[in-house]
Amino acid sequence: MIGYNLEIDLGNSYCKWRLVCGAMVVVRGVSQTQKELDAEMFNDIAKLVVVKVSVCSVVSDIVNRQISALVDGLWGVRAEYFTVQAQCAGVTNSYAVPEKMGADRWLASIAAASLYPRQELCIADCGSAINLEFVTASGVHIGGYILPGLRLMQQALLKNTAKVSSAAIQADLQLGVDTQSSVANGCLLMAVAVLEKLQRKMQQKEGLLLLTGGDSAVLKNYIEGDNVIYLPELVLQGFAFIE
Repeated sequence: MIGYNLEIDLGNSYCKWRLVCGAMVVVRGVSQTQKELDAEMFNDIAKLVVVKVSVCSVVSDIVNRQISALVDGLWGVRAEYFTVQAQCAGVTNSYAVPEKMGADRWLASIAAASLYPRQELCIADCGSAINLEFVTASGVHIGGYILPGLRLMQQALLKNTAKVSSAAIQADLQLGVDTQSSVANGCLLMAVAVLEKLQRKMQQKEGLLLLTGGDSAVLKNYIEGDNVIYLPELVLQGFAFIE
């Protein structure tokens, strides 16, 4: 009987997961963290034999316990939560207190350095926040930046602007012709401008800009360069290198 590994990236907005067998991804799924974390999210795989569950989480202990109870009830498996260390898989952490670093940021850095060894790297994880991590060719995480993501930027403007009720659903880099599109397009422009600057910076170092996270599916269409790589599952890919 085939045994599968379940890998979970548990973020503030979405829970992304995939079932793997060796190096092959069997099935993927995504649910909203605040609304859809129940047995239904695993309907397609509930009857399969899951032997290991690996979780990278940045959410509360309450939500973590919810996931733990869910996988234990379905497969009788204890969820293993990834923790941040001073060193892992040949990568050195820049934090004085490594445990204070977000687990997703650390696992993405490990995945990037493992997939592209001896390269200067910038990892842009574009989700609720835009996490920017820098890893040297020698495998040292030297620091990063955290910016609001596209949705948070829009919400900040909408919350503090009395006459703006909602942002445009679709954003592009055209000039806005009403307040809603001006907000949405302006936020997109800011994110693109940051990523373009980083793309140029990495190009000067003969390094790579790696794009991941939910909003990277949109942002990658605006960032040009041979050194730009789109890796939508970079955090989940990190599990393969921490065994």
